[in-house]
Amino acid sequence: MSIDDEKNAVRSLYADGMTIHQIAAHVGKSPGWVYTRLRDEYAPKRKRDTSDVAPEPFQDVPTDPLLRAELEKVHLLRRSGMTYEQIAEHLGRSIYWVHSRLKGRYQPRDLRTERHFQDQAVIPYLLDAGHLVLAECERSTYGQFVLEADVVSRYGDTTWITEVKAGANGHELHTAIGQLVLHRALRPDGSQVRLQIALPANRRPLRLADPILDALRATASIQVILVPWSGPVKLDDGSA
Repeated sequence: MSIDDEKNAVRSLYADGMTIHQIAAHVGKSPGWVYTRLRDEYAPKRKRDTSDVAPEPFQDVPTDPLLRAELEKVHLLRRSGMTYEQIAEHLGRSIYWVHSRLKGRYQPRDLRTERHFQDQAVIPYLLDAGHLVLAECERSTYGQFVLEADVVSRYGDTTWITEVKAGANGHELHTAIGQLVLHRALRPDGSQVRLQIALPANRRPLRLADPILDALRATASIQVILVPWSGPVKLDDGSA
């Protein structure tokens, strides 16, 4: 169905007396999606990849069996007719995470890099700094949100949550910051928890200049720690 077809269908339902929320429930879309089909000035010019494009074949068949199983599962769910939003909710992941498993050029090559960085560098770094590690990859549910804390540690009387990223492209940084903000907002002790992002020191992106780090620390109370590591790192693709 083209965008013009979508607009005609939505406007017909609206003319019949249905509200935006009723139309959204009827067509299985969000109210925002319906609204953009009712108003020409907000209508998209083309189909969004995250909503309408079929999954692409694997760009490379992964050698990592866990990653291969992950990709196959997401592709199967998409072929079953589930939307990106439904898959993300079903798996407790972000829409970008789903998109990266369905869109060839964003496909991850290895699931283990981030975990290796966490195990080989971040955990020893925190222990050397005097942290007591309480949990790793801790998943918690708050209403409709499923949050994962890569590392939960204690330093003195303070609880810390560390988001671990082996690369730092725009999407990863956005995800890390959003995840930490949700931890602060939704955890019962969130206002008392300290937040930080751990990145490999040798892959500090140019965008993370000192003024940006200072602003994150001052306005969002999120620190960025640059941890030495000799292992492989994800390339920064420069995307925002």
